[in-house]
Amino acid sequence: HRRAAAGADARLITLRATLQGSKPKVWRDLRVPSFLSLDEIHVLLQFVFQWQNAHLHQFRTRQGTVDPPSGSGPSFAVDSMFFGGSSRGSRVTTAVTVGECLQIQGDAFSYLYDFGDNWDLELKARRVDVLEGAAEDAHRPTVLGGERASPPEDCGGVWGYEDLCAIMADPKHPDHDERVEWLGYVLTPTVFDAVAMNTRMQAAVRAQRW
Repeated sequence: HRRAAAGADARLITLRATLQGSKPKVWRDLRVPSFLSLDEIHVLLQFVFQWQNAHLHQFRTRQGTVDPPSGSGPSFAVDSMFFGGSSRGSRVTTAVTVGECLQIQGDAFSYLYDFGDNWDLELKARRVDVLEGAAEDAHRPTVLGGERASPPEDCGGVWGYEDLCAIMADPKHPDHDERVEWLGYVLTPTVFDAVAMNTRMQAAVRAQRW
């Protein structure tokens, strides 16, 4: 059992993932057990921001960079132009836990995804609680809240997302129909349903037996 393996140091971390440069801010509040690896945190962030794991990623902590294991994940030329190769740091995501990075309230580190669009999430601990005695469901990652829709893949970073939001808000914009066709849906930038997202996450998490 993952919790038993974590021992007495197991904690519940409430963190906020905020997309840097977004105006208004796009953010998600998550509660996660401290024993999750950064590789698992990567999967959770992809899920709640509705990305597709189509690009390279990296974590940046106070102790240095943490990268996916060599040979894992996608590898695209556009990413390599900005950041070539994998396992560039001294540590890998499968060997570092979120509890090592967020030990007390206020601790923070960064998650970078897609070195072309350069999505930069600040992951900051809002509270850290002892896991012992908590209900079994509390050991699973949980979506607690959030604001605004996530930017879609390959939309050009925060500036491209701002332009996309402006186009979506104006049905008469000459590029509106083309962008809707490209996305496959009508983006509503102000909407994020935390309850629905958490329901979907819980189903996925149970399948992984976290």
